[in-house]
Amino acid sequence: MTELKRYPEYKDSGVEWLSEIPSAWSVCAFGRFARFRNGADYSSVEVADGGYPVYGSGGEFRRASEFLFDGESVLFGRKGTVDRPLHVTGRFWTVDTMYYTEIATRHLVPRFVYYWATQLPYSYWLTSTALPSMTQSDLSAAKIPYISIEDQDAIVAFLDRETAEIDAFIADKEELIGLLAERRAAAVDVLLRQDDGKGIRNMIKLGWAFDFLNGDRGSDYPDRRDFVESGVPVTCSTACVDQLVRTQSFVGPVEVRWHHRWWRYGLGRERSIAATRSGYSIRGWNDTRGCC
Repeated sequence: MTELKRYPEYKDSGVEWLSEIPSAWSVCAFGRFARFRNGADYSSVEVADGGYPVYGSGGEFRRASEFLFDGESVLFGRKGTVDRPLHVTGRFWTVDTMYYTEIATRHLVPRFVYYWATQLPYSYWLTSTALPSMTQSDLSAAKIPYISIEDQDAIVAFLDRETAEIDAFIADKEELIGLLAERRAAAVDVLLRQDDGKGIRNMIKLGWAFDFLNGDRGSDYPDRRDFVESGVPVTCSTACVDQLVRTQSFVGPVEVRWHHRWWRYGLGRERSIAATRSGYSIRGWNDTRGCC
């Protein structure tokens, strides 16, 4: 990320969650330069093709034959998901669980408002109901830095540039992860399948690739009083909870994954696969340390 230079002087913003701001800045209520408008039910205007985007908290998800607003706006959640503001432009419709805003662009840059909105501590204002909700009055009273349009544009340009680089990096990594997953699946396929010479690929027998060894319940299997902090991995057959024990069967501490039905001591081998011989036969876990 590009190195940022500090302003010469800072002052207390007077807003608990905003902390200090540059001394030349001031703050004001967001509602001074913005008006909140309610979204509406879209069922009567929904169309299959064409039309205008219908926005919810997750972005566009339907199209409408009419629009509620034409311009640049920041959308805020009213009920449900209230902490995911959206920056939109053009003609659009919003669902009835969201607000859209009419912003006085002579004073506030909508894209600047969006970045500010992503940092709001929404939990501070949430009403104490089963469904989280935000009121227009609370959002209008939220304090926003009030600085020149030029400074807002400069901040927006910087954040757009930096976040675009981060998004591109994330996209590259996700593509790499997808390719590695395909490569992993192909490697497993090559190992576990063979060609019978007639172009037909068959599953091989597990016994060709693995040795099967029995676990040992033992006569002195531990109870909850034996838990310690580290040791040798131990597995069980079903939903696993990490616990640690001492037993006479091992020298030193022994890790156990326990369940109220029964215990199964592991073999202590690295990179092994544990599978049950009775009970929950479809469960198993890799490396004797992670239940899957």
